[in-house]
Parts: sequence; structure tokens; C-alpha cells
Amino acid sequence: MTDQTSVLHPRPRVTRPDWVDLNGTWQFAYDDADVGIAERWQENPGKFDRQIVVPFAPESEMSGIGETGFHPVLWYRRTFAAPAGAGRVLLHFGAVDYRAGVWVNGDLVNNGTNASVDHGKIAIQAEGAEVEFRKVQLGPLPTK
Repeated sequence: MTDQTSVLHPRPRVTRPDWVDLNGTWQFAYDDADVGIAERWQENPGKFDRQIVVPFAPESEMSGIGETGFHPVLWYRRTFAAPAGAGRVLLHFGAVDYRAGVWVNGDLVNNGTNASVDHGKIAIQAEGAEVEFRKVQLGPLPTK
């Protein structure tokens, strides 16, 4: 899978020196039966059986998945290291559909419900972190 995100910063002229882009390859899993929370997937990296290129949706070929069927619950997972001495770190998740939860190192740090939720400004104290992100999509809209 080719990483297509090297030039995707939305505003490359306003980057900060300590800014880290988490676009790129993430671990990924569909949770069609919605069992991930009950089975504590946020604590089990083995449940993430695929890879996806973020920021692309799994329906997009550029995501590396390209499946257009409806999947009600999606999980994303990524491990990253914050810059040395960073202290407080802000995680930004933008344009998330319907409902989402974010875990950092196994702890739920944000849970929101809204259409096109902006889950920005989640503050964590971390030198390194495992981030799990659960996205719940609205079902297909009725045609009548």
C-alpha cells in the first residue's frame, strides 16, 4: 500500500515546528456486529486485522481498502510518539460522522455524538501513545 499523504497538510504554509501529522497508515477493523466495546477492542491490538491510509474513507481506493458496502462501526488504531518534552499534546480528529469515541492508552478520553463531529483539542499527557478511534456511521438513508 502506497502512502498518499505526504503532501496533504491542509495549509502547508501554517505548519508549526512541533506539529505531527497522524495521516498515513493506521490499523483498521470493521465491527459490523458492534461488539468492539464489549470485547474491549481498545485494549486488544490483535482485533485490528487490516490497514487503512488516513485521511481517506474506507470506501475510497486511496484508503487501500476501497470497499463501498455499508459498515456501521469502524475502528482505527495508531501508535505514535509525541515530540520529546512535548508535555501536553492535542489530538485533532476532524469531520467524523455521527458518533465517535477516542481511547488513549486504553482510557476513553472523548465520546461524542453529532453529525460531522469535530473531535478536536483532546488533551493528553504523553511521550508515546496508543490511540484507538471508534467511528459509528449513520445507516443508509431510506430511498422513500
